[in-house]
Amino acid sequence: MAKKQPNKTSQPFKAKIVLKGNKRKLQLNSPVYFQGIIERLPLNTEITLWFDTKKPSRTLAQNRYLWFYYGIISEDTGEDPEDLHSLFKGLFLENGITEIYGHKVRKVSSSTKLNKLEFGEFLARIEHLTGIPLPDTSELNPKTYW
Repeated sequence: MAKKQPNKTSQPFKAKIVLKGNKRKLQLNSPVYFQGIIERLPLNTEITLWFDTKKPSRTLAQNRYLWFYYGIISEDTGEDPEDLHSLFKGLFLENGITEIYGHKVRKVSSSTKLNKLEFGEFLARIEHLTGIPLPDTSELNPKTYW
């Protein structure tokens, strides 16, 4: 008798419905994040997808976790956490370019404006870029970070 695998739930990911030609298609916000989820599953694994149009807000605990993670990256790279934050916002939260007084300026969204799904994708993109694993939340002091 085959051993039953325990149920696993991934972190949610964000996507939107777009029109391609005359058909509606699912456009993933972070294909790298989605592919990372798929890569962790054994072949022929049956999964269930569901769609939710709610946008839960990012929590203060998630913000503390982000800065804790920046600390880990900083220790590994020697870069300042504030500089890392600026870099990652510029790379992953760019909102276009505008011109002010003849100067081109990159418009960047604030990480505080991200909802929970977008925030998870932001973290996954940072992890993918740096190669530094996200810290396991079970090892963190919940009073400090969660």
